[in-house]
Amino acid sequence: MSLEQNYHHIITRMDSQIASVRSFIQANWNNTVRQPSLQSPTEICLPYPFTVPTAGSMFQLFQYWDTYFSCEGLLRDGLIDLATNDINNILYLINTFGFMPNYALQGNIFRSQPPVASLIVEKIYQRTHNKPWLTEAYAVLEKEYSFWMTFRSGPHKLNHYGWLGYPKDIEKFYWVIKDRLTDIPLDPTEKMHFQAHALAEFESGWDFTPRFDRRCADFYAIDLNSLLFIHETNAAFFSDQLGNQSSTTWRKRALQRRVLINRLCWDDQSGFYYDYDMVNNQRSGRETAAAFFTLWAGIPSIEQASQMVMKLPQLEYEYGLVACRPDTTEQGKADGSQIYQWTFPNAWPPLQFAAIAGLSRYGFLDEAKRLAGKYVMCVTQNFIKTGNLWEKYNAITGSVDVPGDDPMPPMLGWTAGTYLYALEVLET
Repeated sequence: MSLEQNYHHIITRMDSQIASVRSFIQANWNNTVRQPSLQSPTEICLPYPFTVPTAGSMFQLFQYWDTYFSCEGLLRDGLIDLATNDINNILYLINTFGFMPNYALQGNIFRSQPPVASLIVEKIYQRTHNKPWLTEAYAVLEKEYSFWMTFRSGPHKLNHYGWLGYPKDIEKFYWVIKDRLTDIPLDPTEKMHFQAHALAEFESGWDFTPRFDRRCADFYAIDLNSLLFIHETNAAFFSDQLGNQSSTTWRKRALQRRVLINRLCWDDQSGFYYDYDMVNNQRSGRETAAAFFTLWAGIPSIEQASQMVMKLPQLEYEYGLVACRPDTTEQGKADGSQIYQWTFPNAWPPLQFAAIAGLSRYGFLDEAKRLAGKYVMCVTQNFIKTGNLWEKYNAITGSVDVPGDDPMPPMLGWTAGTYLYALEVLET
């Protein structure tokens, strides 16, 4: 029998092993905490202690969307003070720079990451009901929203990923990507164009992927616009809580975004959401797990959500959702010159989280529990073999044998947060 048919039975049999993973996570949260006083002079000085994505030696900088999923785990393990420090650092950086840098590194301030600050604020507020704190946070979230609407808005009034900085910043980015990408053009003009889009791809968090055809800034990314829809609906809720008379404006913005997403990104024939190519005025046609962010956000109708569930087999394998549906670029280009990490067959924790949360929101509990079971099974099996959690997994083999353009590190952060969330879904 397949895991899909037997995940309940398998998870029950793995109780002691799951307990070992839980104990490992609880024992290692403090190993991800850094103190501002220990920072390098090259880092932005943060006001509070913060968590980094891994308890190991890699990824020792404070990062953006990784931190949201870490906070999901911190809160489930009762570490609200650590989660509050993390969001307070994010709010500090937004307030200082006008947006949240993808990581807190001096001299490298030209890109953000998927905007998740409002989600963490909502999680913390629901536990503390601290209105003075929410008042300050709300003002900062308005500033982040202004960044995305001012610098990342396209002609159709949806949003795309991009970059900030001068040409010299784009030129310097070559030294960041030269060992990861094999298709950087030699022509100076083409090289600058390529590197600018690579910066946008870094901002998307999907570095690197065939999803955007190397033209990331040309697309209204479906996950980005879903997260901005959440930002708008959260801001309306915060406005109601604070009584500041802005909730109607926020709800109108969210409604307008839903209409535009459905007009441009939804395809009736295939029953799925796609990134929209604003340069060529067409949907990308590439199925990716990013589409399930719409379910997490609550954008589709129940009829649309039902159609999306029918598309799960295009992306779902024995151990979870792959980032992109396999095609001729599944292992790189046709000539094998480039290997991507955000594509088939890799299963990334944030994509599993978004899909599980979205399916649960729309009442597709069997599907949500199936994906949750697959993720728990995969992480647990690999922990027993390796003694660690990892950044991503192979959705076909359930191993840590994953193709990519960057070394695959051990991870706590978003892997632990998604694991604890998936366990919660299975236990309800």
